[in-house]
Amino acid sequence: MAIDDARPCPCGSGLSSHWVNDARGIPLCRICPTCAKEKLSTYRPEVLTDSNYYADEDIDGDYHASPLVPVRLGSCSCPR
Repeated sequence: MAIDDARPCPCGSGLSSHWVNDARGIPLCRICPTCAKEKLSTYRPEVLTDSNYYADEDIDGDYHASPLVPVRLGSCSCPR
């Protein structure tokens, strides 16, 4: 099942839901008509409308792979 497939909303309404993104295109949450207003009210308005909104966390920073995933090909210490 793809991330954008229609599925029942996690709010429990039983209605079909979809992902809503912030102004930068970052997925925030799944919503349906029943819970949209409540869920979106938890975000600052500029997060939904201004792609230059202030964020104190690094949005576009370096990707840090899981410690279980080799960072570079050939860096695995597995026996060969």
